[in-house]
Amino acid sequence: MVKKKFFIQALTLLMFSLPAISKADYLVLISKNIKPYMEVAEGIKKILGERGRVESVEENPQDIFLYSPWFAVGMEALKYMSEASSSRKIYFALVEAPEKFKKRNSNICGFRIEFSPEKVAELLEKVSFSLGITTYTLFLNPFKTPSFILKIIPEIKKKKINLKVYEIEDKSKIFRIIPPRRKEEGGILILPDASVVSFAVAKFILTESVKRKI
Repeated sequence: MVKKKFFIQALTLLMFSLPAISKADYLVLISKNIKPYMEVAEGIKKILGERGRVESVEENPQDIFLYSPWFAVGMEALKYMSEASSSRKIYFALVEAPEKFKKRNSNICGFRIEFSPEKVAELLEKVSFSLGITTYTLFLNPFKTPSFILKIIPEIKKKKINLKVYEIEDKSKIFRIIPPRRKEEGGILILPDASVVSFAVAKFILTESVKRKI
């Protein structure tokens, strides 16, 4: 809780570093309506007041140029805003590898997500042990998944976990890749990206896997 409050206050302080910016009529765009993103948005609202607007990329927000400043919470939100404007100041949070968006808009700043592949593997090992899972099927797009996420895979394989990796380069292959019912399949891991393994595709994979009792 302390870390979250510090993060929100630091992001707000960053915004006030530019004297010409007003607190009124700001826009907070979140990548998805999930708790981590929504909590950051609510924290910004508490500090800056209620005159701002909170939207989700899922809702295809309109008239975003009527608002200033812009806050992007999550990678999809930053992608949406940086594609909308190559010059508008954008403050971001909870974004992996934000440097790739500077090619579209060099006027962005904020806080990126940093984590250790070793720690992620350790956490997965603990969760797997508690659930009695020793085998995972991993879906990812090797050409769109950030390199720092791919570093997690060898760390997972160092643990007592059997990992089967399915590389999805084309959406049409997804229907053929999802395996039939297999008793040895313990769990599914999905590394989403913006082009092939989208959130909709991830949802499809999970739905089909439940149907097939994988």
